[in-house]
Amino acid sequence: AQWLPAYDHIADWLTDNHGKGLLCVGECGLGKTLICCNVLPVLIYHYCHKILTVYDATALATRHSEAMHDKLIVLDDIGTEPPESIIYGERHIYFNELVDEAEKRGNLLIITSNLRTRTKPGFQSIEDTYGLRTLDRLNAICTTVTFRGKSLRQ
Repeated sequence: AQWLPAYDHIADWLTDNHGKGLLCVGECGLGKTLICCNVLPVLIYHYCHKILTVYDATALATRHSEAMHDKLIVLDDIGTEPPESIIYGERHIYFNELVDEAEKRGNLLIITSNLRTRTKPGFQSIEDTYGLRTLDRLNAICTTVTFRGKSLRQ
């Protein structure tokens, strides 16, 4: 195991999250999913007696109504899901709707992504994928932690 600087920011967030969720972004293989989908739910259950519901972003379209009602949500790997769904002629971008609802209801979101938070030539960003409005809401309701380095999977 190797300790990355981003892990210190996760520990700080656990100490006092200031009522905000967590947005973990960065390259592949740096532990975002492991920490957010496996470690944090156990710690939060053990110390706070709260259950985090973990969703894979690719399943968001099929579990959207369930996710909209959860208060504590882990959403893994945003940017991998289909960009939109059309149901009965109505266009849905489920991630945007989930973020809107989380802001309105005060839901806690823990999100992982390989998308960048800022637009950079040659790289897809959260703003490119979901729009400035959703990125602005994420910045308001989440603490962003950027993971940097080479993949630890090797």
